[in-house]
Amino acid sequence: MTCVDKLPEVMETPTEQQLELRSEGHAEGFFTAALQLRGQNLLVDTAVTLGQKDYKAHNILLAAVSSVFLQRLERGVQEGMNLDGVTTPSGWEAILNFAYTGELEPTPIVAGDILDAAEALGVPRVAEICKAVLIGTENEDRLSPVEEKWKTLQRLEELYNEGIGWDTELKAEGDTFRGIGYVLV
Repeated sequence: MTCVDKLPEVMETPTEQQLELRSEGHAEGFFTAALQLRGQNLLVDTAVTLGQKDYKAHNILLAAVSSVFLQRLERGVQEGMNLDGVTTPSGWEAILNFAYTGELEPTPIVAGDILDAAEALGVPRVAEICKAVLIGTENEDRLSPVEEKWKTLQRLEELYNEGIGWDTELKAEGDTFRGIGYVLV
């Protein structure tokens, strides 16, 4: 197995040259681990209630796709969120699934519910897909689930660089490293 499954992209600015090395399997492995952790109820730090059901999830992952969850994370809101009256179970479950898998295949029957949820929770990538389904246009430029996962990973990196969601400190040899606990696992 090689470290790089894709040729590096060279990005040059007047002051620096940066190589981007990317293993195509990284996104799949990351999100598979996230799903396993969620399925085992490990390191989940938020609960969403809808009807009689509680959905546990990783706040930082929801914040990477949803502006509403990002705002809650930035404000340090710890309590769970009740979505009764905000969305339907099918709408919320589609968004939750999208956050963890990059997959979204709305049919015209459920696209409206999912669109309502996406607009209420600030999930523009999901809203765009649902709008295309509802108006009957096939989006040739639509990203694959793997590409959607990469977009979410890129957003997680941006949040990390902005210091958002850091919840873990590791100290070694006099240095302190801060990060996102569930991502470090």
